[in-house]
Amino acid sequence: MVTKKRMTGQDYLKKYNDLKLSLSSLDSHITERLMFLSKQFPEAIIINYRDDPIKAKCLTKGWVERESIENRILYIQNIEKWNREQAVSYTHLRAHETPEHLVCRLLLEKKKIQQKKKNHTTHHN
Repeated sequence: MVTKKRMTGQDYLKKYNDLKLSLSSLDSHITERLMFLSKQFPEAIIINYRDDPIKAKCLTKGWVERESIENRILYIQNIEKWNREQAVSYTHLRAHETPEHLVCRLLLEKKKIQQKKKNHTTHHN
């Protein structure tokens, strides 16, 4: 029979300090992520307060740090949801196009043109 070692006061203190350090690191990471997203998507609505939406561009680091971790996580989720719901323009997509994307797009366009020509000639013959 294996007996479990009982934790001592020193063990609890070490575990507590480790958890505080982890929580502090998580807290900082959440704040940094929220501030990054608010700059990336300033028009994102983080909360609707009595039909008066608060947008991400209104966030300041001091205000964010005073909010609970739960609220900050909720704001991150709201910004991400807002971003997923936004339509992306063709121009915006082209602005972020890599050389690899460009080659792929041009090959697809060429294939489409060739198929149209092929269909056009078979319908007229």
